[in-house]
Amino acid sequence: MNRKYGTCVDVPGTGKGRPDGSVIDDPGCLASNIDNQLWTLKRSLKGRGPGGADLYVIRNVTDGLCLDLPNYGPAKIRTLVNEYHCDGSEKDNQLWWFDKRPDNTYWIRNQKSDDMCLDVLRTDKKGPDARLGLFTCSDRKDHEWRFVES
Repeated sequence: MNRKYGTCVDVPGTGKGRPDGSVIDDPGCLASNIDNQLWTLKRSLKGRGPGGADLYVIRNVTDGLCLDLPNYGPAKIRTLVNEYHCDGSEKDNQLWWFDKRPDNTYWIRNQKSDDMCLDVLRTDKKGPDARLGLFTCSDRKDHEWRFVES
């Protein structure tokens, strides 16, 4: 759940997403299998991230696709996050690590992309369904995430 907006990572609609499909934020956080907002964290590489952090893929429970960035190398600031078939290797850019903050939230950082943070790319405070993307990590609350167990 995003600390600033109180929204959850979501796939548009209520069914399965599609490869290269959008990943958005949604205020109707449903901790159930009714929607497609449930994600699992699967450790792919133990201790291979910055400072010995474990690296994870973030997989959608409904469709089995993972948070992904386009292509294979590092992505630039404001690159949109999509879903794609899970790779889990250092060849792709689907590996994320969790940087715990003093307030018990986390920066979700992409290992390939200069450790930039998962961000809600909302330029105003109107409505939900903003795309998620990468941005330089800072203490702005839209970079801070909480994990909610179902």
